[in-house]
Amino acid sequence: KHPLVMRGEMRLPWLEGVRQLDLLLRGPRPQAGLRGIDLLLEAREGEDRQKDLRAQARAWWPWARDLLEPLEAAFALAPDLAGQLAAVREQAGALTNDALWAGHQGHAAADLFAEMEAAATEGPRQADIRSLPALLDHMLGGVSVRPPQGGHPRIAILGLVEAQLVQADLMILGGLNEGNWPGLPSPDPWLAPRIRRELGLPGLETRIGLAAHDFASALGAPHVLITRARRGSGGPAIASRFWLRLKAMAGPQWKTADRYRLLADALDLPPSHRPSARPAPVPPLAARPTRIPVTDVDRLKADPFAFYARRILKLNRLDPVDADAGPAWRGTVVHEILEHWAQGGSRDPADLEARARAMFARPDVHPLLRALWQPRLIEAIRWIAAEVAKDQAAGRHILAVETEGKAEIAGVLLTGKADRIDRMPDGSIGIVDYKTGKPPSARQVRGGYALQLGL
Repeated sequence: KHPLVMRGEMRLPWLEGVRQLDLLLRGPRPQAGLRGIDLLLEAREGEDRQKDLRAQARAWWPWARDLLEPLEAAFALAPDLAGQLAAVREQAGALTNDALWAGHQGHAAADLFAEMEAAATEGPRQADIRSLPALLDHMLGGVSVRPPQGGHPRIAILGLVEAQLVQADLMILGGLNEGNWPGLPSPDPWLAPRIRRELGLPGLETRIGLAAHDFASALGAPHVLITRARRGSGGPAIASRFWLRLKAMAGPQWKTADRYRLLADALDLPPSHRPSARPAPVPPLAARPTRIPVTDVDRLKADPFAFYARRILKLNRLDPVDADAGPAWRGTVVHEILEHWAQGGSRDPADLEARARAMFARPDVHPLLRALWQPRLIEAIRWIAAEVAKDQAAGRHILAVETEGKAEIAGVLLTGKADRIDRMPDGSIGIVDYKTGKPPSARQVRGGYALQLGL
């Protein structure tokens, strides 16, 4: 998705494929490497809600795979840090047509990579490739990139050392809070304060004196504006000792720049405002759904705005990339196991555990996911198998699975799918809905907020 990747005419189809792959990567992590993406994009047996998306991404993936294969091969052949950095540098240039190294930002990145590659030869012979992203993030975060031409011709933002080398009509000293100016002395991890004194090294408090010197030097400008923040990230901020001493010395001559404070406050005070009306969406008839699943009826009654966002605006919440296996994933897995078991023909309860293990043995299941969740779900499947065996012994049998039904009400088609329909021992019909989470309470059912099973 980086704006420098695949610039030009191929940018749009590249972005379309990247976005499709991004949607498929939402949720639990696939297996590592390009092979893991191959398995993720393979066609699935049975019902697949992402079937069309998977097919579109599968058509685009060979293009991206050809570009990423050299990087994966280089990582496999280069266990040392220098080789890994060189592989990243070469592949980044190939993906961006060397636009990554252009401009002052690119020159700074190129210089950093050159320094890192030169220093990497002094490190260990082997490096864990999994630590490379954190290393690059740390190193790149420590590089400041400034425009070569500077900013406004009459305004300069300078550090304490640079400010001593210029003369300005107005000097604004910002950040006069304790811990910022002066900064807190960093403890020496190697030498205790007494040992530093015996060796003749400057004390840790020397930096406070240097900060006081810089503060006094900046006060020599014709006009000086001293500022501080009343609040920091953790709560109210404490004024700097320099601020407090200067205020005590000035006494009644201490003047506050109320004009500037009022100008700053005016940014958040518009001349007039009118509260917005409560949202009341009224979509046209053509945009209103004429087909509603029974699973959405509860949402329509309890939260009409959520129904409006999902069914009319087509807005769905996306799972984060590399997310933990949540309730939705567990429910999908259990439904898939039970559905394939019921459609398999024999419907022997003893086959349930074998089907569950076969599902976890699929190559597209991440090993970590298999190690964490297989024991838990296998235990639940065993309990289900025992209950099914009891029902069969009592004369209860499965008539149909994943059976769809529909009914038209006031011009709206209400649709539903029963996970399972059983013939009870007394000849009546039982409808089974698989739930891996907490079932609705009797109060919710009586209040009309759990209508799915009844409908």
